[in-house]
Amino acid sequence: MSKGNKKTGGFKKLKAETFNKKKLKNSIITILYGDPGKTVNYKQISTWLGIKDMETRKLVNAVLQELHDDGYLEQIIRGKYKLKAKSGTVVGIVDLQSQGFAYVNSDEAERPILNFISQPQSCHGRRQS
Repeated sequence: MSKGNKKTGGFKKLKAETFNKKKLKNSIITILYGDPGKTVNYKQISTWLGIKDMETRKLVNAVLQELHDDGYLEQIIRGKYKLKAKSGTVVGIVDLQSQGFAYVNSDEAERPILNFISQPQSCHGRRQS
């Protein structure tokens, strides 16, 4: 057995998952759609995603602020965010994402509308409103 294996008990160390802005946005939105009424801060999101290093935690905070600026989140108090609830009807094309949500592209809206789909296969080839 080599010296490296003795230190880790014979197991290879797994790399911690790395995040970029796009992946963080998708993960945060998925978490918040799981409990739409919940108010969260960057520390809670970081803990749920298993993020321990300070640089990535700062990125989580920046992504939360960016989602707020883009209109997806509501800032309850400084540093605490909640999913912004909107209702209405829009006709458009559904662009499904593998993370369990979709964007609706419509001529009626100035930007794609984020939509949570609990069963993505149920809207395949259908018009959604």
